[in-house]
Amino acid sequence: MKKKYLPLLFPVFLVCTFSAHAITHVVTVANFMFTPSTLNVTVGDFIQWQWSNGSHTTTSLSIPGGAATWDSPISMGSPSFLYEVTVAGVYNYECTPHGGAGGMVASFTAGVMPLELRSFTGKTTAGSNWLYWETLTEKDIQSHIVERSADGKQWTELGRRAGSTNSTVSTKYELEDTKPFNQTYYRLRTLDIDGRVSISKVLLLGEPFTMTNAFPNPATDRVTVQFIATAEESLRLSVLDMNGRLVWYQAVETKPGLNTTIIPMRQLQAGTYDLILNNGKKVAASLRVVKE
Repeated sequence: MKKKYLPLLFPVFLVCTFSAHAITHVVTVANFMFTPSTLNVTVGDFIQWQWSNGSHTTTSLSIPGGAATWDSPISMGSPSFLYEVTVAGVYNYECTPHGGAGGMVASFTAGVMPLELRSFTGKTTAGSNWLYWETLTEKDIQSHIVERSADGKQWTELGRRAGSTNSTVSTKYELEDTKPFNQTYYRLRTLDIDGRVSISKVLLLGEPFTMTNAFPNPATDRVTVQFIATAEESLRLSVLDMNGRLVWYQAVETKPGLNTTIIPMRQLQAGTYDLILNNGKKVAASLRVVKE
């Protein structure tokens, strides 16, 4: 049995400073066409060509100075190609075997999001989560939209604040979530008047950790435990029998988001056990597993 136990701290304020999160634009390659044949994107975004039928390439023609050229097959054997947009301007490209005048050609235009975002932060209070963000400059920004999610995958709008048409000074915003989940993911979607979108990195607020799954259950050899944490910290994962006696434990280092760890079960007697996750502040999450 491991005997090391680490004292733990519970963070009540989580800060996330970030740059905008890139968007991936998918271009379908099929029927001797690139679809869509024109795109408006933002510097930092990605273009992903996705094969559907035929044997083609995506090959750069005229592109902005300083941008990287590309030439990749798009076929059954090489069905996808990803390109990062690093320079503003117009990018023209073609399929080498089927390009030329009236042939398989397309383009995309990259602009710069007119926003300099300093931070996106949050804190949990009694019954609420507060979101804060600060911009250093804004130009033609229509809206700042805070979105939330229970799983980090499906997003809904929580609320929005009007942006600025021309600001060169620090501007601070805040928004309250009065009905958060036990653990809530947040992101900031910024929209300018031309329809361009910038999405922040994700912020996770709420209970410090929640155990979500343990499998296989019943188990014979080992159990994989999954849990979600809101911050980096050291936790203690314990296994207790039905009499409340400690039979095994270990220290677990967490990262924000989904975490996974393994519990060896082979040395335990057959029976039912409680898995307890604790941070030393009497905050615990538990799951029940059966050893066959």
